[in-house]
Amino acid sequence: MTLVKTLLAILVTLLLLTALPTLSADHAAKSMHDKNIKAQAVLLDTSLTEYYYAHNKKYPQSLNIAAMRQLGMQNIDLQQFQYQRSDNGYSLTFTLANGEIYHSPGSTK
Repeated sequence: MTLVKTLLAILVTLLLLTALPTLSADHAAKSMHDKNIKAQAVLLDTSLTEYYYAHNKKYPQSLNIAAMRQLGMQNIDLQQFQYQRSDNGYSLTFTLANGEIYHSPGSTK
């Protein structure tokens, strides 16, 4: 009986040792992706605010390549973001690694 318990404990330990690095690496990658996209959203918010005051208090119609050049943000992947201008602001959203929709801090929601 003790031999079975010992073998079972060794098997569980081996399973944990092989699964944990994979789970941790995946979690770390998702966490880094989320932090990176949130940082990009803050940069976009800042640039959109600068654009607003430089263009008679109007936000750009869309975030396309030309607008991104004007914002000085041409290195950001726009496919990750959804942008919509409204009368009193804008909505900038993106999807986190867990599927949650996140509004940028500067969005007027």
